[in-house]
Amino acid sequence: MAGTIILQANGKYKLTFMKHKQRYYKTVKANDEEEAKRLLNLFMKFVDKIVDINPDICTLNDFCEIYFKDYAPNLLAEECVYNYSRALTNWVLPKIGETILTNCTSDFFKSYFKWLSNQISPETHEPLSIGSREKIFSIISSVFSCATQWNILKVNPLKAARPEEFKRKNKLKQSKDKQRCLTLEESKRLIKELNNVDLKYQIITQIALIGGLRRSEILGLKWIDVDFKNSCIYINQSSIFVPKKGYVVGDLKTETSERTVSLPRVTMLLLLEYKIKSENNDNNFVFINDKGRRKGLRMNPSSVTNWFKAFREKVGLPKDVALQGLRHSSATILIAKGINVKSVSSRLGHSNTSTTLNIYAHAITGVDKQAGETLDKILLKRKNVHRIKRKKKEVIK
Repeated sequence: MAGTIILQANGKYKLTFMKHKQRYYKTVKANDEEEAKRLLNLFMKFVDKIVDINPDICTLNDFCEIYFKDYAPNLLAEECVYNYSRALTNWVLPKIGETILTNCTSDFFKSYFKWLSNQISPETHEPLSIGSREKIFSIISSVFSCATQWNILKVNPLKAARPEEFKRKNKLKQSKDKQRCLTLEESKRLIKELNNVDLKYQIITQIALIGGLRRSEILGLKWIDVDFKNSCIYINQSSIFVPKKGYVVGDLKTETSERTVSLPRVTMLLLLEYKIKSENNDNNFVFINDKGRRKGLRMNPSSVTNWFKAFREKVGLPKDVALQGLRHSSATILIAKGINVKSVSSRLGHSNTSTTLNIYAHAITGVDKQAGETLDKILLKRKNVHRIKRKKKEVIK
């Protein structure tokens, strides 16, 4: 059962091998061929486990144990692994963990989510929100997607078990998402108000709005990633906080999230000023705690979010615009000003332009309308159109 290792153009290794006339493959990151061989051996041992799984005997508890021990840590970010494990441990496995995989049908899960809708959250002391239940649905669906990929089950039972209230919520969410960004005038006011805040938070907010970065990408920046000569920053890692593990440096959301983002001279000068004022820290991260017992260490992502909420309220910005909304604001403004979607998609680090098109369809529609009006004025000359209409009326009379 020897396997093959192929180095791809993107620097990753493709691992492939055959077992029982079935081809198995996986793409991994590795420093060299020796590490790729080690990962291939681990992958082959993992496949040995899953091919022996009998869905008529294996329970959901058993399957989740394999999923979290041998699969999830190698594929998902540590924060995701923690969130998946927590949700399953708290809400899923105690209720349906002993269920045999083949008995986990669509009707079975419909009954389960009906039960879940009546459960009380220990945090809010109220019924679990639709958002929380939908996250649980997505996590279970992800687990069962693996069962279908590994040929343990033929179909994912969650595909036909999505509650109608989730579908209604998604439609409502899509209409609300269009409003969750700042207008051009609000963005200008935000930049002006930032002159009165702490330098560190001024830069973080500017990078989020002007650079379109995610919070984890901003906090993952190191000084080595800041290019003062060319006025740009290099995004190659993220910094997150995982309960029980602490602060973790992880991979970016997608492969295309690794990118170079140009910043205006003003922002780069603020960064230079901040670097001069900042104390050295062991890990060379740009944004660190200035005081307290964690002085010199990486910032907690929540502290940035909490600061922005207080700042937003103080200066009177819309309450439904979160820190992530600054990223959306950046993209919306660029598209509204006629920057092509491919450039915007690349700047945001989207995996493909279709992602950008789906999220910012409202802004693109507005640009298309402006384009139509511009061509109307240039080619058709609105004055002549009105004159023709008057002549038509005269002819009809």
